[in-house]
Amino acid sequence: KYECLIQDTLYKSGTGAWQLAYRIVAGKPLNFWLKMKKSFEDHNEDMGLSEAGVYSSDDIMTVFNMVTHDTGESRQAPQLMKECLTALFFLRCLQSKNYFCQTSQPSSNLSEEETYIALLLHHFMRVVFYNSHEAMQLVPESGWQKNKVVRIGVCLNPSLALINHSCDPNYARVVRGRQVMAFATRKIRQGEEILDVYSGTYLKSDIESRREVHTRYNFDCRCHSCQHDWPTEQLLPRNISKKHIEKDISDKVVKKLDNSFKEVTQTRWQSGVDSCTARDRLASMLSNCVVSHPHWLVAQAEDLLHRALWDLFGK
Repeated sequence: KYECLIQDTLYKSGTGAWQLAYRIVAGKPLNFWLKMKKSFEDHNEDMGLSEAGVYSSDDIMTVFNMVTHDTGESRQAPQLMKECLTALFFLRCLQSKNYFCQTSQPSSNLSEEETYIALLLHHFMRVVFYNSHEAMQLVPESGWQKNKVVRIGVCLNPSLALINHSCDPNYARVVRGRQVMAFATRKIRQGEEILDVYSGTYLKSDIESRREVHTRYNFDCRCHSCQHDWPTEQLLPRNISKKHIEKDISDKVVKKLDNSFKEVTQTRWQSGVDSCTARDRLASMLSNCVVSHPHWLVAQAEDLLHRALWDLFGK
């Protein structure tokens, strides 16, 4: 109702993912937000950590209490100005759709209700900035290994936002409509943390480029790849030898491992199996993998597993 006929204006505004903040507010009538005003007085980013609070993605309080980095971060004046102007632009969009049931033209002086909604829009803009994910879609090609995954927008998933970052993630997502499925791309041991990636991975981005993104999102990354300055994929080893193995095994087994990982990276093998067969073999190889990170062949196998999973579950 409050987006109808102004979608083009919002799309062309250059406000990017912040449009989700507009959608969050516009998705509920004014009276809903007025009733929630007292509940919003306390922004509790620790919600759900104790038994007293329930963390549910469907609860607006969960969305409200997501990380915004309002404290402890030094924002520059141009960024603050952009945030304020965008919040005001969204407010004017709501006014143009008679969200406040006003009987006269909008004034330059905001009412108490309008000021409250403007501040709420600004708050959700920061929620979106620090917690949103790309919305992806599968574009099938002539083979599972050739499929493309394209970005079609952004979304907010409070449950996924709980997963911390590593430049060497151990899980991957597959999206089908509004459903998101998470898969391990290597063996994750009991007690080991599941890790997502917020920036480029160490394979594709050098450490300085990644740090620029980490700074933008107000955190320092201390993952293994950052601490040990792992090289990008162009400089990674392409053969498996004993020095890459975590335990003592025979030369014959090492050679077999090398041949096995090299085989799955070949176009001939990929085009000769379906995505289900590929998934099973790659998952078996990676779940029992004794090759130390970082290694190009292991990284390729993880990427191929992700492609097979997209083909199986993303259609």
